Amino acid sequence: MVIIEGVTFRTPIVISSCPLTESVAGIEKCMENGAGGIILKTASDYKRSREEGTRRILHAKEGYWAQSTFEKEIMTLEEADKLCKTVGSREDVPVIASVAGMSLKIDEWIPVCRQMEKAGASMLQLDFFYLNHLWAEEELGPKITHLVKQLREECRIPIMPKINVNLPADFIFPILKKAGIHTVSLLDSVRVPVVPSWISGDGQNTCGMTNEGTSFFGAWQLPLTLSYLMSAKRYGFHVIGGGGIRSKEDAEVMLRFGADAVQIASAAMFGRYDIIGEYAVLGNLI
Repeated sequence: MVIIEGVTFRTPIVISSCPLTESVAGIEKCMENGAGGIILKTASDYKRSREEGTRRILHAKEGYWAQSTFEKEIMTLEEADKLCKTVGSREDVPVIASVAGMSLKIDEWIPVCRQMEKAGASMLQLDFFYLNHLWAEEELGPKITHLVKQLREECRIPIMPKINVNLPADFIFPILKKAGIHTVSLLDSVRVPVVPSWISGDGQNTCGMTNEGTSFFGAWQLPLTLSYLMSAKRYGFHVIGGGGIRSKEDAEVMLRFGADAVQIASAAMFGRYDIIGEYAVLGNLI
C-alpha cells in the first residue's frame, strides 16, 4: 500500500494515461490485474469533430513509436466526466483525471479541473504535453507559477503536474515548488524532432513518420526518466514516475531511486495485462 497526499494506492503500480485508460473495459482489465491506480486518458474542454482520425503504433525491439491525431488522443470533457463517474463507482482504486489546456490561460483549465473533481477524481494530473510552443511565451516561469497556484486554490483534491522534456528539470521543479506543488508525474513521451524511416532488405521504405503528433517510447528513455526522478527528489517532491519501463527490474530501479509509485503502459498495451500483477508485488520488496 502507498499513500500519496492522502490518496491510498493498493499497490505502487499506476497505469499511465494511455489508450488503456480511455475506456471502461480497459480500465477494469487493469484493475482486475492488480493496478494500484489509474490515470485517465487526458481530457480537454473542446468539441469533437466527426472525423476522429487514426492511431498507429510500431513496436520495435527496444521500444516503439506512436502517431495519432489530437482527437484520437484527447477525450472531450463530457467523455472524461462519464468515464470517471463510471469507473470510480466500481472499484476502490484511485482514479486520477489527466487534464489539458491549449495555453497557460487559467480559463482553459479551471472548468475541466472543476468538472473532473465533481466526477469523483482522487487527484488531477496537469498535462502540459500539448502546449507546443511554451518557450515562445514571455515570462514563462511566472505564468506557470500563477496557473498552478490558482488551480491549487480552486481545487480541493491534490494537483500533480506531468513533466516532459520541454520543461528542463532545474527550470520546472523550482517553479512548481514555489507554486506549492508536492507531487509530480513523469516522464512524458518524447516527440521526435526529425522524420526517420526504416528501410527493408530490398531497399524499399517500410515506414515513415512526420514530426507532428509522433512520440517515441523505449529503453533509451529510462536514463532520462531516472535523471528527472533524482532531480524531483532533490526538490522534495513525491513522484509517480515512469517512462522507459519495460520490465519488473526497471520498475524496481524506479522505486529504489525514490519513486513513490511507478507508471506503466506499454507492456499492458501490447496484451500483457498479467505484467501489472507481476510488477505490483514490488511494493513488498522495497
